Amino acid sequence: MDKWRAALKEAADLSGWPFKDDESEAKFIKRIVGELSAQVINPSCELHVAEHPIGLVSCRQDVNRLLHAEENIVHMVGIWGPGGIGKTTIAKDVFNSIRHKFEDSCFLTDFRSKGLAQLEETLLSNILRDPTLKVSSVDEGVSFIKTRM
Repeated sequence: MDKWRAALKEAADLSGWPFKDDESEAKFIKRIVGELSAQVINPSCELHVAEHPIGLVSCRQDVNRLLHAEENIVHMVGIWGPGGIGKTTIAKDVFNSIRHKFEDSCFLTDFRSKGLAQLEETLLSNILRDPTLKVSSVDEGVSFIKTRM
């Protein structure tokens, strides 16, 4: 009995996630899973952002707010501006901050240098985890995306 008491006291003293009376169990569990997933994800898979990310936190927060990242709804945000001001850096940082919320993720870049079929192929092979997948045309890529995703 003493061992049980000691074990229960030790468990009770652990810091954790407090359950709020007005919160549903589903939201509570989702919050715990989200926080644990963020800690468990392999940090080596994160995109390199910047050596000195000055002002990046507020930009990330602004974009996440526009994306409604906490909701389970699809949103799209465009980041527009002249070259060299950090659009891709902001996008990578946002990606790193929310990718743990998804089963799979893919960051596509270099739209000008790669053709649309190549981008579709990269997206499909990353998401479907099939490095042998080939897309020979844009129409074939669209068809793959519609049927396999």
